[in-house]
Amino acid sequence: MNISVKSYKDLEGRLHADLVYTAEGLPYCFWLTCHLRDSYQNFNTSLTYANQARFYMQYFESQSIDIVDRVESGAFLLKSEYDDFKDRCLFRSDNSNSKIVDLVNTRRLTEKQLDNLIYSESLHRARVSAYTTKLRLGAFRSYVRYLYQHIHAPNNVPADLESSYKDLMQTLSDDIGMIKSDNAIVKDAFEQAIPTDKYFMLLENSIPSSQDNPWSKRSR
Repeated sequence: MNISVKSYKDLEGRLHADLVYTAEGLPYCFWLTCHLRDSYQNFNTSLTYANQARFYMQYFESQSIDIVDRVESGAFLLKSEYDDFKDRCLFRSDNSNSKIVDLVNTRRLTEKQLDNLIYSESLHRARVSAYTTKLRLGAFRSYVRYLYQHIHAPNNVPADLESSYKDLMQTLSDDIGMIKSDNAIVKDAFEQAIPTDKYFMLLENSIPSSQDNPWSKRSR
């Protein structure tokens, strides 16, 4: 799905941001367009939330989840679906391990060592700030609230549907509140926790046959 954020002026000349199909320039979702226009009068705020919408819309599209349909039907998200989305909010949207693998001489590493390298480096490079994670979850919460209020508010909402909605809203609020702002400053995405040469030296020294292995032969 190739979508992007685009600015436009309404009939009164006010500037807004929207999510559009990149090639055609047409709005991606009617409901989302209305949400961004009605909920955020300030353009910079609208632009911020449009970018967050691009993140969560791309994610749910990749999972074949239609948020509007879920809110309308009252199904919302399964616990596993929500947990997967919450985990995805912790990481950069352009994360890729391919760059890491390209730098590794696989002949020097065992399969286990290679897996550990990819895992540790991808976590370090891909993690976003606590602020960004909160913003993503908060933006999604705001969109679901908007959909619920406009789709169901004028009608008599079944008790089970209302309960499911309140559960999701409470879960989102609780998770946002529990995120500690201890990594609000994001380090350079290309700065490694352990320099590559030092990491390979550590791996080589850990090989039982290495003369630089600090452990006794029995411990190796």
